[in-house]
Amino acid sequence: MLPDLGHLVKERAVPDPDGPNPASIIDTAVFGRYLRSLRMRQGFETGREFVDALRGKYGVDVSDRTLYAIERGEQMPRLDFVIAALAALDADLAYFYPAVRGDVVERLKENGG
Repeated sequence: MLPDLGHLVKERAVPDPDGPNPASIIDTAVFGRYLRSLRMRQGFETGREFVDALRGKYGVDVSDRTLYAIERGEQMPRLDFVIAALAALDADLAYFYPAVRGDVVERLKENGG
């Protein structure tokens, strides 16, 4: 299990649930930065290595281009991608909590997530 890095995020970029865009629960830019950092720390130096692992071990069909778009915060990842990435990177969903709106994180924690 990797350490909780939530304390490193001083201010959430995810919109307030009572703000003008309450449907947005994930800050894709923060998610992408965390994903890239974890991918690199876990030894996947190139996107190709990582997408090959996602395809080979978990059957998730994703291109290098899509991975890089997710890491740049330009694209929201699919659920199967997130689950496979967590498995491939040996990480817990909590690692990505800094990219998730605070009220959603609290709800997940209440439910044991």
